[in-house]
Amino acid sequence: MGHHELKRLRGQPAAKRATWKQVAEEIGGCTPGMLSGLGKTRHLSFPQAMRMVAWLGQPAARCTVLRVLRSPHPLPMERATGG
Repeated sequence: MGHHELKRLRGQPAAKRATWKQVAEEIGGCTPGMLSGLGKTRHLSFPQAMRMVAWLGQPAARCTVLRVLRSPHPLPMERATGG
């Protein structure tokens, strides 16, 4: 999730006059503490993130980042290309 999406999620309870507990129940699969600590956490499961994104009414592509992971042990070129 991007910075703006997190700010919007943090602002939702005040705007909707809901508590973090109520928002967590609406979203499902998360706790009030998880929501209030989003700005500090480094761990968020993909299903949790997608539930929050859906609750925000945002497309998943807006809140995800494609990262190419590089293996510490790359395959030899012949094996990687199949030839």
